[in-house]
Amino acid sequence: MITFDNVSKQYEDGTKAVDTLNFTVNKGEFFVVIGPSGCGKTTTMKMVNRLIDPTDGTIRINDQNIKEGDIHTLRWNIGYVLQQIALFPNMTVAENISVVPEMKKWSKEKIKNRVDELLNLVGLEPETYRDRMTNELSGGQQQRVGVARALAADPDILLMDEPFSALDPISREQLQEDIQQLQHKIQKTIVFVTHDMDEALKLGDRICVMKEGKIIQIGTPAELMDTPADPFVTQFLGNRQVAADNKASEKLTVSDVMDRNVNLVNHSALSEKHTISQGESIETAFLRLNEGSVPYLLVKENEEVVGTVSYEDLARKWMKEREAQ
Repeated sequence: MITFDNVSKQYEDGTKAVDTLNFTVNKGEFFVVIGPSGCGKTTTMKMVNRLIDPTDGTIRINDQNIKEGDIHTLRWNIGYVLQQIALFPNMTVAENISVVPEMKKWSKEKIKNRVDELLNLVGLEPETYRDRMTNELSGGQQQRVGVARALAADPDILLMDEPFSALDPISREQLQEDIQQLQHKIQKTIVFVTHDMDEALKLGDRICVMKEGKIIQIGTPAELMDTPADPFVTQFLGNRQVAADNKASEKLTVSDVMDRNVNLVNHSALSEKHTISQGESIETAFLRLNEGSVPYLLVKENEEVVGTVSYEDLARKWMKEREAQ
């Protein structure tokens, strides 16, 4: 999806912000870039939408050199969420979200429907928030509007530059959980910059650790925890095994834990609300079991019952995963 091929950026004073970067961000991946201040992570992100152009090397999106296309078209297809949020203070929430669709000359009806769709998606009731001025919102609400604005034209790629670092701890944790849930729904390719390893371990499918403009290691949270490539990575990770365990658990799906022996189960008393698909997370299964107050759920695929999943199934698999780490 996004490929960096021997990419470097050197400024006129001789400062080398990034040095010979080679990596690929896969389609639909939540890719986190992390490192201390001045390591080149924000420069790396800004080169994706050409806010900064590399001195050397090539960046490709879907195998096309980003320098060979129209820069405005490139940026319209890349959502961008900043730490500073940068909403227009003299515009309403709806007007802020509408900026790029209006530039693309969408109809008023299409824009209105998109605004309402996105407000619902980021957890803001359209009737309540559509016509509010942005300075009437809390920091967390403003950041949700920022995410909605970045998604307005349905871009393939979302860039997020330390979007939660200015928020209080409670708002930050809530938005981290919300962006995880949102990504499960929208499946965008996300490049997320942070200096917080706990945040990286919680959110990232893969994590790119940078230092002094160079990539030190790229890997899944479990790979970084189990086999750090450098003492710097070990130091940066610290004692965070619990976070890595949680990330591994989130990767489990109903298909990994379900009982496929459906012939032995009488499930006639269960209704449609007590069903779940194979691809859902085990966290979703726990929530649905709690909501339904039932001992197990029916697992369906293409309207056919293919198995069941119970609290015991979930707990058994979860413990095996933890013991294997």
